[in-house]
Amino acid sequence: MDTAFLQNFLSTTVTELAIKVLASLAFWIVGRWLISRVVGLVQAAMGRNHVDPTLTKYLGNIVSVAGVRQKTWTG
Repeated sequence: MDTAFLQNFLSTTVTELAIKVLASLAFWIVGRWLISRVVGLVQAAMGRNHVDPTLTKYLGNIVSVAGVRQKTWTG
């Protein structure tokens, strides 16, 4: 097998793989950040309306899990 061909193949494959890994990592970070912002907004709104703190935390967890599942199913 030709070493130049092999080197070219490996360099392009590694480059493409690195781009995909970095992009997926960036999407994961942004998605987690957005989910935490939504959870914070929901909990703040519930706190302003004097909702029970236990219920606020519970519903915040539900929103967080729903956001992660939505991100997983669409991405």
